[in-house]
Amino acid sequence: MTVIMVDIGGTHGRFACEEADELKNCFKVAASSHPTFAEGLESYTRQFGYDNRGDLYLALAAHDDGAGTWRFSNSNKWVIRPAELARLGWNVRTIVMDFYASTRGALVLGSDRLELIKQGQTSQRNRVVLGPGTGLGLAYAITLPDGKIHVQETYGGRMLMAAVTDEQVEILRLVQRFKGPGAVVECEDVVSGRGLPLLYRAVCERHGRHALYNDAGDILNASDEPDAQDCLRLFHEFLGIFTHHAVLTGHAFGGVYMDGGMIHRLREAKLFRPDQIVRFMDLPGPSVIERDLGQTPVWVVNDPYVALRGLQELKRDV
Repeated sequence: MTVIMVDIGGTHGRFACEEADELKNCFKVAASSHPTFAEGLESYTRQFGYDNRGDLYLALAAHDDGAGTWRFSNSNKWVIRPAELARLGWNVRTIVMDFYASTRGALVLGSDRLELIKQGQTSQRNRVVLGPGTGLGLAYAITLPDGKIHVQETYGGRMLMAAVTDEQVEILRLVQRFKGPGAVVECEDVVSGRGLPLLYRAVCERHGRHALYNDAGDILNASDEPDAQDCLRLFHEFLGIFTHHAVLTGHAFGGVYMDGGMIHRLREAKLFRPDQIVRFMDLPGPSVIERDLGQTPVWVVNDPYVALRGLQELKRDV
């Protein structure tokens, strides 16, 4: 029987087939390249010669609308209807949030798929998986008294963004103004692929210049220009502040795993600046907090299919 694992985010879907307990034919596709998920799934199975029916495990950056349909809140236009998939011959075994699966996957990665960017003391204390893709995800791995791990999903990317420097305060005020009357600035507004153009626009406005780009990829490609450089620096700083809040809120001093499409894109473009993240993660405070933050290790997940590995772990649980 065909067993397909799929991780669907705000702009891309990642597919793999599990064969003999291994992920085979891992494949990434833009959601915009297929009108529906069912067509994307059929295209994948046809491309690699699998039966277009079997067991399906899904990790989604989407929500159940209460009527049996999963909808995405970002740019992805796909909708997931398990009843429709069943009529096509698919048995939907699992649907979880994408960062739930990423958290399960991150905890079983070997050192060859993790890059340590901040030294610390590895422990079984709570850990956190977070990171910017199209949106901004956050989940906790909580160690229970019996030693088992409970994954706590959150809407953490929707927390209100905080500022430390005068420049950051000005930028957030501009972002709030751009969003409109009565708007608040969420972390996702400045720490995500969707939010990067908004952050860039605020930087340009502060400098008295017109924003030239309205796409995250274009801003990355313009990284030699001063406004784009400031935008990317602020992106890392705000990610550090977000990480600071996430660790303290979840008492996640056992370690931070950073994942997400924007992290991978920054690394591929050689624009990833972990020192800027750590600077604003390890902010001064009470001595006990400074001590625990200072001892918290941070890894970057170097595996674009980590959520699919998490789905494998969920399959093994059954």
